[in-house]
Amino acid sequence: MDNLPTGPGGKPPFPDPKTLDCLSTACQAAQAEKVMRTNDFILKCGEIAAAEARASAFMAVAVSIFGVIGAILGAVVTAVGGVAAALAIFAALPWILKVIIVGIFVTLLATALLFLTLYAIAKVQVAILEGNLNGLRQAFLSSVDDIMRSCPTNCWGNLTLPTC
Repeated sequence: MDNLPTGPGGKPPFPDPKTLDCLSTACQAAQAEKVMRTNDFILKCGEIAAAEARASAFMAVAVSIFGVIGAILGAVVTAVGGVAAALAIFAALPWILKVIIVGIFVTLLATALLFLTLYAIAKVQVAILEGNLNGLRQAFLSSVDDIMRSCPTNCWGNLTLPTC
């Protein structure tokens, strides 16, 4: 038994196609497994697309907030005639207005940094999901191998790996 020839991946060779049947339990189980693996693969592709979309949205919000901060600072500096004049006016303001102005800018900056952090988390999630996708790719290819072993060629169907 140890000296039998092996097929791809060290598995036993393909059985005689004349003895295979599309309605056999082994063939039906292999077909069902392939459908399940195909659905898992497509679902994971959708999860990756959703995570990528979230990451893009988080980055867009962060960039927009940084843009607002820059626009406000630019408008103030331009309106008063330069950085030195803007700082002199700011120094002359009552302390409560200084606290309010600094509080607004710190809040905007912290919010932008929060969205940058969420962007980084979403990109890590994408990387993890892509790793999971590689595992699902291997499971799909294994189910295709099972179909090729359990079913005659006329009932193999589409054995190509789905794409994202």
